[in-house]
Amino acid sequence: MRSRRNKHPHGITVVYAIIAMSALIALSSLAVDYGRVQVAKYELQRAADAGARAAVSGISAGISSAQTLAVNYAASNTADGSAVSVDPNTDVEFGTWDSVAETFTVLTGAARSGANAIRVTAHRTAARGNPVPTSIGAMIGRGTCDVKASSIAVTPQAFGLIGLNSVNFSVSGGTDSYDASVAAYSTLTAGSKGSIASNGDITINGTGTIKGDAHPGIGKTITVAAGATVTGYKTPLTKALSFAPATLPASYMSVGAVNVSSGTFNVSAGDYYCTSLTVSNSATFNCLGVVRVFCSGPVNITGGYIGTYQNRPKNFQILMTNSSAVNLGGQANFYGQIYAPQSTVTQSGTADIYGSVIANNLVFSGTWQGGMHFDESLSGTAGGEIMRVK
Repeated sequence: MRSRRNKHPHGITVVYAIIAMSALIALSSLAVDYGRVQVAKYELQRAADAGARAAVSGISAGISSAQTLAVNYAASNTADGSAVSVDPNTDVEFGTWDSVAETFTVLTGAARSGANAIRVTAHRTAARGNPVPTSIGAMIGRGTCDVKASSIAVTPQAFGLIGLNSVNFSVSGGTDSYDASVAAYSTLTAGSKGSIASNGDITINGTGTIKGDAHPGIGKTITVAAGATVTGYKTPLTKALSFAPATLPASYMSVGAVNVSSGTFNVSAGDYYCTSLTVSNSATFNCLGVVRVFCSGPVNITGGYIGTYQNRPKNFQILMTNSSAVNLGGQANFYGQIYAPQSTVTQSGTADIYGSVIANNLVFSGTWQGGMHFDESLSGTAGGEIMRVK
């Protein structure tokens, strides 16, 4: 008997090969479609980020200005080969950002003027007449794909404490904020803008609570002890902070070395230059108006009291012209601004600080258990940067 053989083995093989090749082509096309959509989404995200950051930068100039910036900066980007179009009325939303709950609450109408954040959404959708086209999808009735991306950016938040080189917060005291232009500080109404920043590392030990952000420098780290808390963000800065040493104004009074160790030392409003400043024991350095003290020597406030006019931090400033140290070791509350970008500023006393501090190295140590209360009415005088938060 002769065996029966399949007369068409090669034909069946060809059929299988065609089917396999068709499947591979379909999968390859699907991969191309998927890649195209993902690239378009990435490009939309980049456009939304640019629009949100730009809009926030112009929020102080009004709603229309912010909307225009969002539209223009988004349009400077492309998605799938076409300029990104953002509708200023529907795609640019004004709102408030809660950094603790990480929620964005939309504001409408006149309330938009009180926004601290803006959300921009970029679309490539059928409803807008510009979906992303597909190739293999068209074979199954899906010739396009809708893609969109949103970005939320918040207004620049000034930092109450800056240590350009480093920040070491090894105490049980904490930070928060208030607005001295509205009312005196109260724990009941204290805000959460007591933020810290540095171009270097930040170390937060002890059991203190930072009510605000803590941003280390680019590529730097933040260390937070188990007993400490940071309520806001801990992401590295995206732009280095830079502050020049203080320079003497055109007109000032030179007073040499100032040493106040007893009694009351009344100081009239004006600008002063001293080679050192020491306030100790139970003495009072009493300011009768707005006083700025430019200093080229060490500052030691180890006791006594700085009587700031109206207890408004903006009314008393210590401005260092070089790298001489600033030491705060007293028990009396300090109302003022310390500007010492080349100096090490050390707080080792028990007093609260109301205002802001800019230093090279910022050290909170010893037995300090008080608070650093950033005066929000000083916003813009102590750094800050626009952040994309979501």
